[in-house]
Amino acid sequence: MDIWHYLRLNQKYREQGESNSQNQSSNEIEVPAENII
Repeated sequence: MDIWHYLRLNQKYREQGESNSQNQSSNEIEVPAENII
């Protein structure tokens, strides 16, 4: 997975998280890029 896919996924999850629950989802989403690349 390249950085652009990672950024797009992050953006989607943030948008979903804002509508669901901001605190919980934002913490789960913040994943270090090193784990994905």
